[in-house]
Amino acid sequence: IEKNKYKISILENLFKRLIDNNSDNTQTILSIKDNDIILENKFIHLVLFSLDNLTEISLSDEGYLFLQNEISKSIYKDDFILFRRNKYFYLYIFLEIDPNIYELGTFLTSLINKLKVKFSFKTYACISRVFTTNDSFYNIYLETKRTLDFASEENEVFYPPSDYKVDFEFVEEKWYKALSNIINSKGTGDAILFINQKISELKNKSHIAFQLFISECLNTIISTSNNKVKTNSMTINTDIYQKILSENNIFTTLNYFTELINAIKKANKEEIFNIQETNSKYLLDYLNNSFTDPMLSLHYVSKEIGLSPSYIAFLLKSYSDTTFVKYVTILRIDYAKKLIASNKYKITAISKMVGYQDPYYFSHCFKKYSGVSPKNYIEK
Repeated sequence: IEKNKYKISILENLFKRLIDNNSDNTQTILSIKDNDIILENKFIHLVLFSLDNLTEISLSDEGYLFLQNEISKSIYKDDFILFRRNKYFYLYIFLEIDPNIYELGTFLTSLINKLKVKFSFKTYACISRVFTTNDSFYNIYLETKRTLDFASEENEVFYPPSDYKVDFEFVEEKWYKALSNIINSKGTGDAILFINQKISELKNKSHIAFQLFISECLNTIISTSNNKVKTNSMTINTDIYQKILSENNIFTTLNYFTELINAIKKANKEEIFNIQETNSKYLLDYLNNSFTDPMLSLHYVSKEIGLSPSYIAFLLKSYSDTTFVKYVTILRIDYAKKLIASNKYKITAISKMVGYQDPYYFSHCFKKYSGVSPKNYIEK
């Protein structure tokens, strides 16, 4: 049994490597063959089960074992491998003859309904188009995942459109990173211009490829949000994908992107302001209650309250128009004046009481911010 578990673990890792690698998989397929699974000259389907609605890991484990057992009793019992990764179950089926995809769909619908009854959780599945080892496992995975991600919840099993076979590398990842940087650091107009320039380059791509590009733009725009964004006309949720992908007019799409980016920028600015307000109050409260500590310094406060020295300096400049040293010094001098006025303490004692271990340095600071020395202030 342990030997079999070890072998299954090896196979799972090899199949995971197939979908992670967009280059030549010949060596990986040979390694799979060494573990008694022959993929050459086989008709292959990938089935993805979504676990988005599953929050309990224990149920995920039980669901996996249940699927494993049920498939082992089916007509596919000798020709499959099932593994779990992130929010999906991955099922590979490899047969000598081209399987009937709709018979497979019926079988999967039955499995999903059994899962629902047994474990009370809802899942969905997407079946890939049939493929062979001559195809890219990576692209097949992307096709299938994309269909599942954008599928409605009306059915249990979904199939990629027949024209879904596209080149998924037509827009590089670094382009989307550049778009994110433009949204964060420049104006909305710059971002829309950047998107429009790329759209001009994609005129000859298929409708599906173009939809993928638009959806990735949408993903990138949403990822720049610090929080859930709401405006009078939109809420960021799954509905916006259906809205944006249903648009046939590129100008309408760009106008929607403009509205969304502006809403995100406004919400981000408001959230940053609220965070700064909270942090500023926290910082000032801390300084107002700790200024007599002789160990007090910018780096000491930074460690104590968990804000960086540069951010503390920024907050003090923004909300009090001062520096750290000046703010603390004024607190100490004002308190020293109150102690002097009480006529209860000597200057050396007051020096220590307000946070200065060196009375000469205290006198220097007192004169700098009061215009007179402590002694002259007493006489005055």
